[in-house]
Amino acid sequence: MRNWYMIRMLVSFGVFIIFLGATGTTDVVISDNGPEANLPFLFAAFAIAWLGFIVYAWYLASQHSRLRQDLANMQNQLTDIQNSINNQ
Repeated sequence: MRNWYMIRMLVSFGVFIIFLGATGTTDVVISDNGPEANLPFLFAAFAIAWLGFIVYAWYLASQHSRLRQDLANMQNQLTDIQNSINNQ
């Protein structure tokens, strides 16, 4: 449940960044100010790409942690089984 909350917050932040980059009207895109007129959109795309990378890295780290915990649990179970066999 907490994971979905974090993902929802990060997506909301991404949408906010898009709207922040698009604060001007369509005149910003249509005007003849040159390529620098589109810099807010470039920033928004850059921020969204990094946001996606951070979410993916966070997801991989959480999966890695869970797998390490599962492996430790399996090792403990195997040790318990071996000890019960040796004690008989």
